[in-house]
Amino acid sequence: MGKHSVVEVYNLSKNFGGVTATNDVSFQLNRGEILGLIGPNGAGKTTLLNLLTGFIKPTKGKILFQGKDVTGRKPFELARQGLVRTFQMTMVYKESTAEENVLMGRHFKTEGGFWPAILNSKKMRAREHQAQTRASELLELFGLKDFLHEKAGNLAYGHQKALGLAVAMAADPVCLLLDEPAAGMNPEETRWLTGLIRKINAQGVSILLVEHDMPMVMSLSHNVIVINYGEKICEGTPKEVQGNQEVIRAYLGDESEST
Repeated sequence: MGKHSVVEVYNLSKNFGGVTATNDVSFQLNRGEILGLIGPNGAGKTTLLNLLTGFIKPTKGKILFQGKDVTGRKPFELARQGLVRTFQMTMVYKESTAEENVLMGRHFKTEGGFWPAILNSKKMRAREHQAQTRASELLELFGLKDFLHEKAGNLAYGHQKALGLAVAMAADPVCLLLDEPAAGMNPEETRWLTGLIRKINAQGVSILLVEHDMPMVMSLSHNVIVINYGEKICEGTPKEVQGNQEVIRAYLGDESEST
């Protein structure tokens, strides 16, 4: 695979008992790319995301992140290296403010320690200032600057989704894995979210997008991978994928495309 790749997946398979959920899947995600991952209901998309982010270990195969073998690494280890995942459900602390949520995402990334915190060292104070500055930048980027001190649970659903993206971005991801970010959103909210994802990508973040909203996937993605019954059946540009007969057969009679 190419020297410009951020994530490289080789022959990835996962068996649960006698059931093969993912079978011999290989692909790469290039630096600065938005790669769509689609497939009919039960195709194995969630299993593949769980493998990539360390929530489950593969039966066989290998995962490289920025050229290093990260197969079987734990989720928090991968996140600290820059491979960050969002979930279908909005993962924010509803009793904390928007700013506090983003700061928690930032603190997850930064190195800390017991004694620097206790002694309130100059280095620690500088780090706290940088974290607050970055939190303000992200909240403005995602259209949330007016909700700085608002509890996350009081925000509208779309704003909670945006806050979840801001929290993920606070960890300075190299690659962001988006798990159905538009789930539960109306068309207007989905268009707004599409713009936010473009802003994230414009900052140099590579994105793997798993999403049921086909117009959204096709408008955002540079390339698309299609899996069915755990196997990759097609890979190409959105136009190529939409015209592929095997993809059309896989979706025939199933337009829901939920994970």
